[in-house]
Amino acid sequence: MESVNRPNAPQTLGSIISEVIVDFPSKPYGQILAKPKLRQYLLNSVIFRLSWTYPWRDEVDAPTSKFSPEFRAQLFRIHLESAIYWGLEEIIQQNLDMPQTA
Repeated sequence: MESVNRPNAPQTLGSIISEVIVDFPSKPYGQILAKPKLRQYLLNSVIFRLSWTYPWRDEVDAPTSKFSPEFRAQLFRIHLESAIYWGLEEIIQQNLDMPQTA
């Protein structure tokens, strides 16, 4: 079966995170993604944050919603990018609070 490149194909959360932080300074953000444990922590953090910061999604995504699909997609992307940012900040803060070893 041939792979088809579809512009609107769903992305994985990992690829979205990589896409969002490409414009961030590589230190410390790129270093977070380079460490598998921190990357997994970020993925878990984003999933958790989305579950409680976007609870009204059922109202927005309801079939009777007055919001257009484009607006709903933009709104979700904003929430997703915010969750990524705050997950990164949490990791940085935790690492700053930890003693550095040589």
